[in-house]
Amino acid sequence: MSTKSSALPAWLTGQLESTPGSTPDSDPVKHLVTERNARYYDLMGTVLAAIEGGCAPWDAIGHQLPSHERRTFMGWLMRDPERKRLLIEAQEVGSFGMYADTFTIVDGTDPTAPGEDIARSRLRFEQRKWALGVTDRKRYGERKELDINQTIDIRGAIADAKRRVIEGSFEVIEGDGNATE
Repeated sequence: MSTKSSALPAWLTGQLESTPGSTPDSDPVKHLVTERNARYYDLMGTVLAAIEGGCAPWDAIGHQLPSHERRTFMGWLMRDPERKRLLIEAQEVGSFGMYADTFTIVDGTDPTAPGEDIARSRLRFEQRKWALGVTDRKRYGERKELDINQTIDIRGAIADAKRRVIEGSFEVIEGDGNATE
């Protein structure tokens, strides 16, 4: 294996730890993993750009991967903190477009669905509202606020405790050593 330094992690460049006596060509599992990682890395830019454009992750992957491999790709994105950060950032950027879509849907001015019925428009709006709450929870998610304004006055309890200390009105109960009045 090459020891050349690179900005890419070892698992992506093919510089994986190998067992003694093995080479990348003689270890088919590591070769497949390295090949898959390189393919996923090439695909990542396209998928993130589509997500930034407002596509759902599943739609952004589209037909670029077989259906059984889409979940694997999403897991690959989520496992690495940097890739996960990039995915979340792309979803937040894409949420602006989705937010703008809600107005054209509700106003009935969506050129892609002229004459759409009210029930369908409502479904499209509700789906986008839900997706916005999931992809950018800070900005669009539902918030539950609880406003509690209650004052607790412990002045009486403190005055009673001071009085007991001054009067020395403690007595010891035999057996457990706890002091009581």
